[in-house]
Amino acid sequence: MSRAAKMFLGTSVTFMGVTIWGVHWMQQRESDNMYLGVIRDEERVRNRELEKARVAAAGAAGAPVNAVQPAAVVDEDCVTCVVSPPPQLLEAQSKEQRAAERAARLAEYEQQKGLAASLGKSQNKPVAERVV
Repeated sequence: MSRAAKMFLGTSVTFMGVTIWGVHWMQQRESDNMYLGVIRDEERVRNRELEKARVAAAGAAGAPVNAVQPAAVVDEDCVTCVVSPPPQLLEAQSKEQRAAERAARLAEYEQQKGLAASLGKSQNKPVAERVV
């Protein structure tokens, strides 16, 4: 066997060994990281159970519980909040206020429909009718 062939064989075996060792090292590291996630989950569950026990003890003792939901607000910059406000705000409205909001949304919808029709006419495009 020539010297070049021996060097190629030695290099190939060394590369194969380093590759196998690297794969096992990466698998061990991933396994350790996943186990740390299990430990964090167990800690989170234990803390949740302690918090539930604390709240139950405070409720049984008649003490006020500190678990208060934040007030619902409508962010004027948020398109979703403006179009569909949080349910807490809708429930706080009277029947007349909800009816007025629905009427305002319907008027805005009709206005947008009219704008779409006039834009379609100006561009000579047929206007598609929406079936509700």
